[in-house]
Amino acid sequence: MATKLNHLACNTKEGIEVIKSLFQKGIRVHVLNMGLLENTTMGKFFLTTLLAVAEME
Repeated sequence: MATKLNHLACNTKEGIEVIKSLFQKGIRVHVLNMGLLENTTMGKFFLTTLLAVAEME
């Protein structure tokens, strides 16, 4: 669980790697201000987009 997506990693690539690793271990990722992240095609697209926006901030 994280309070915000940008608290999981410093950049987009690192964030994707961290969350991918958690998904591979069967761990569900819940971000308080977003909800549960899904290990689906759309979930991955949504995650990548939001991580990129967070990195630009």
